[in-house]
Amino acid sequence: MSTEDATVPAVDETGLGEDAFEVPEADRLFAPPTPEEAEHALRDLVWGEHFVCTRMAAARGNSTMYLYSLREAAAFLLDGNSGSASLGSSGSFAWVEFDRFVAWLRDVLGDTAFANVLEERLGGCETYNDKIEVLRQLLDLRMTQYRPYLPSDEGEGAGDEGADEDENEEEQA
Repeated sequence: MSTEDATVPAVDETGLGEDAFEVPEADRLFAPPTPEEAEHALRDLVWGEHFVCTRMAAARGNSTMYLYSLREAAAFLLDGNSGSASLGSSGSFAWVEFDRFVAWLRDVLGDTAFANVLEERLGGCETYNDKIEVLRQLLDLRMTQYRPYLPSDEGEGAGDEGADEDENEEEQA
């Protein structure tokens, strides 16, 4: 085989091949969940399996949050109302015990891939703000991998179809 026949992958200024950005970032960090893993990680939990965290707000005080699924954790942490603990902030922020959250992911939800990456990334952070931002970024990426396994919004309004038919019949009468 001559050197002319050998193909060398193109490398851009980042040092990555041109195909590097075709793979979603989440898939580069953790293996996509299998349907069985997704079902287990996304299931509704019972008392004793839940995760407890706090929403702190200067005006209202603290609220203890009991999270009974990864979906609830994502809604709580990614809702935009859980800002960072910065000076001059008048809003609320989420207080999470990161070691316990990693253990919950690993031991209760069974998402070891996510737990391992999160634990590694949190180890490189010094401040709470840095840790919560890393948690949010990784949780958002992981939830993109779970999106195909989440219930669709279309199924929620399925019981309303009969009401529309009744209204149409009344309008025609």
